[in-house]
Amino acid sequence: MSLSRFRLITFDVHNTLLQFRSSPGKKYGEIGAMFGISNNNNQLVANYVQSWHKMNRLHPNFGLKTKISYKQWWQMMIDGIFNENGTHNTPPEKIEQMTEHFMEYFKTSVFWQHCYGSVDFLNYLKLQQHVESSGQKQAPFKLGVISNFDPRLDVLLRNMKINHYFDFVLNSYDVGYMKPAQEIFDRAIRAAEIEDLKPHQCLHIGATPATDYFGARNAGWYSLLVHEKSPEELTRKYGQLVEDHHVFSSLFDIHKKISNDYMRCRNFSSFQNAVEPMQVDVQPEDNENNEEDMYVVENPSIDLEQLANQYTGLAKLHRLTYIADHCPTLRLEALRMALNYITTTYNVTLYQHLHKKLADNVSNQFLPDVASQSTGSQEIPSFDATWVESKSKKSALKLEKLDCDLKNYKANSIKESIRRGHDDLGDHYLNCGDLSNALKCYSRARDYCTSGKHVVNMCMNVIKVSIYLQNWSHVLSYVSKAEGTAEISETSKDKDPNQVVITRLKCAAGLAELATRKYKSAAKHFLQANFDHCDFPEMISTNNVAMYGGLCALATFDRQELKQVIASSSFKLFLELEPQLRDIIFKFYESKYDSCLKLLDEIKDNLLLDMYIAPHVNALYTQIRNRALVQYFSPYMSADMRKMATAFNRSVAALENELMQLILEGQIQARIDSHNKILYAKDADHRSATFERAINVGKDFQRRTRMFILRAAILRRHIHVKNQPRESSNHATEICVPASGSSSGILARN
Repeated sequence: MSLSRFRLITFDVHNTLLQFRSSPGKKYGEIGAMFGISNNNNQLVANYVQSWHKMNRLHPNFGLKTKISYKQWWQMMIDGIFNENGTHNTPPEKIEQMTEHFMEYFKTSVFWQHCYGSVDFLNYLKLQQHVESSGQKQAPFKLGVISNFDPRLDVLLRNMKINHYFDFVLNSYDVGYMKPAQEIFDRAIRAAEIEDLKPHQCLHIGATPATDYFGARNAGWYSLLVHEKSPEELTRKYGQLVEDHHVFSSLFDIHKKISNDYMRCRNFSSFQNAVEPMQVDVQPEDNENNEEDMYVVENPSIDLEQLANQYTGLAKLHRLTYIADHCPTLRLEALRMALNYITTTYNVTLYQHLHKKLADNVSNQFLPDVASQSTGSQEIPSFDATWVESKSKKSALKLEKLDCDLKNYKANSIKESIRRGHDDLGDHYLNCGDLSNALKCYSRARDYCTSGKHVVNMCMNVIKVSIYLQNWSHVLSYVSKAEGTAEISETSKDKDPNQVVITRLKCAAGLAELATRKYKSAAKHFLQANFDHCDFPEMISTNNVAMYGGLCALATFDRQELKQVIASSSFKLFLELEPQLRDIIFKFYESKYDSCLKLLDEIKDNLLLDMYIAPHVNALYTQIRNRALVQYFSPYMSADMRKMATAFNRSVAALENELMQLILEGQIQARIDSHNKILYAKDADHRSATFERAINVGKDFQRRTRMFILRAAILRRHIHVKNQPRESSNHATEICVPASGSSSGILARN
């Protein structure tokens, strides 16, 4: 990925990289209880907010401006929380003890947790930084932190195991300025130590509009905002414009957007309007490449429960979330189903994210009076803080046990146990939603594989996580590794266990090829899937194989290849699951293009709710339509465009534009009589072309024959060409020609 537009990317900490595990009121209540102070958490929350604003007003920047230490600042803050409005009469010595405890407690993972998608996004950026810096003296961009925080920030990032991602960390206390002051952003430019770095080459990502978004922009930087509220609400609240394409609900969404922009830029770089990745101030283009972010599906005809039951794990959660993002009518139902399913996992972070998303959507529902009787269905399940805390503790205990077991296995040097230990650890990380660590654990198992079966199992685990991360090059790489093992390459068609693995590998490769817009290759992989052994609910369903393979084949296969698809005994079983697609393929093959294109339009809404095929729907539909036009015209010398328009259910003007584009691209060799609305095939003089090819073949034959005769003469005369060794000072070439009647040769030197 090229990040040439930005040479410096910085992050805020609170609610961007890290967030509180629970409300501050509850945490302060727990601290008070440890020191024998009974509390009302709701009152503590109110006191916390009041005390925070008061301290920032009287002693800004943690007391730096008023010459008190940040420790004194926090002591006064805690005193205000527990003694504000006469809540308690806590003695000063107890306040001091609580402050000491809080100062340590506040910089640990007991108080904080990673925000949704933050670690994966940082891993992604660090990987791109490493890839693009290969062969260069300096990394193409640097990462940093700018936060209104006291000097404990470095320790906090180290304890949360994310400090190694950043080239520098700035806290407002040490810098002497708080955001949104321009001075702290200027200090970041100097701290980056990048030659000739300009403000417009810097990007800041934060969660507070006033300090992060507007502060960075006022300093001449670009900025993105991590916020749950809509840009319209933020614009009304702050009185300044917040751009639509600058607001994201989490770093996961930013990661997804940047990855998609990169894929578009890589595949469509020849277009003049191609946008560089992360070019955040460029308005989205109105074309098919941005359909994933722009479209809304109003009237789908899918059974959401039946669809969700086809998948398990993160595949189910990702698909339900995708539907919720693009279909308002199914949004609440999809989020509820995702929320119910996630309680069977350890993925606490995603639970909090989905619950917040569901709550925001319910609060934004404005039902008319006639629908008031159904308002009960709009209620959402209450946030289960007990479940969150319980799962977090169980997850930590299980992680500790698995880690301890793995250390014991390594001490005993038993390869099989170590491999299983890495797999178990990877499974646990995957269940917690920590994809980067899951990928690391599965990959480490490779060094302890003792058979081809173990290698295949390791590859399948890595492929599964790479699909969730949408790292398609990784997917193809490990598919190739798995297929290269003797366990797979020597498999016979009757060996059922390995047929299951082969089908999974073909489906994974097909998904990767589809994502990289290699539609013909994707179709070939999906067509090789075995219906009886297609069982991979963590990645894909049999209906998906039918739809993905059928559409890609329809868009790229010629008539003869399409006939093989129809005749395929294995793929025919897949098509039985999607009768509409089967009818589309048959009607296309029978040249009933009007009916074929109508059926395609009928299934389009459902396709746009499929996270893997949706970004390619417009491209595939265009290719199918173009192939139909080419196939329709190929037998004729001329065609009436009015009849063609009727056959394709288009206006004559629209059809003329399509044909003009195909002619310019060289797909149809024809010319248009725009006045009479007739399409004429180009007059080709096949007789002259044949004669010209014959003459060229003859000339080539003559040239080759002369070369053979010359070589034969050289060999007959024993002529040898010798070159002097390189170290010799004389670099001349010698030709040795034997004298007639003598065995000694005459040297000719050039």
